[in-house]
Amino acid sequence: MKNLALALTAAVALNSCTTMGNGSAANSTQQDLTGTTWAVTDFVKGVTPDITFTQDGASGNAGCNRFNAQVTANKATGTLSISNIATTRMACENMEAESNYVKMLGKVNRYRVKGKTLELLQNDLLLLKFVKTN
Repeated sequence: MKNLALALTAAVALNSCTTMGNGSAANSTQQDLTGTTWAVTDFVKGVTPDITFTQDGASGNAGCNRFNAQVTANKATGTLSISNIATTRMACENMEAESNYVKMLGKVNRYRVKGKTLELLQNDLLLLKFVKTN
């Protein structure tokens, strides 16, 4: 399971090195996230983390544990805040990878939808990339 944690950490680190080009998420109207479900891309093994956005916030699977959070989104500006993240507390083998995923969610302040891909960003820094599942 150490390899799993290292793989997710590496994927997050590689995604973090990618920055947006000339157009940032705040420069164009984005898709409304309400009622959509997304799965993390580049996840190597095990349960793939996901997130579902509802009118009440967001919930999903962090890899082992379930989570829910408050969400504030503005599709006109592409701003997004995921806060007050609460998780279940099952002990799992990939806790480091799960912890990294939850920490990244808490750093998000922008989002960008490109077709069936959701990018969560901190300013212009890409933190997490998802593919639409519904």
